[in-house]
Amino acid sequence: MRFKPISGSEDASGGIVFRFSDGRYYLVRANATEDNFRLYYYDGRRYMLASASIMAPMLGEWHTLRASASGDNLRGWLNSRPLINHRDGRFSVGRIGLWTKADSITAFDSLAITPKDAG
Repeated sequence: MRFKPISGSEDASGGIVFRFSDGRYYLVRANATEDNFRLYYYDGRRYMLASASIMAPMLGEWHTLRASASGDNLRGWLNSRPLINHRDGRFSVGRIGLWTKADSITAFDSLAITPKDAG
């Protein structure tokens, strides 16, 4: 998926929610107001599972974000760089979605979903 953080004083972020079911989900996200790329799980509260220090995505520029979930292996890429590789098996199925937070204004484009059996 491509995202472009446009503005936000409190937050300027974009992310992919995956394995969303019954109000629970995983989230891989990048934030233009912070220098990190993170993986969270949410189950009534947000819990950080993994983080990578990065140069914050630039406002007004397109960036690529990718998430992969295969069994308990959860991975995340930002601009084609593999940054997150974490094992967690709390949730195994669910839907996907796009994510922002607070006062973020973010554009999204080119969302592609590939089933795990497609290679």
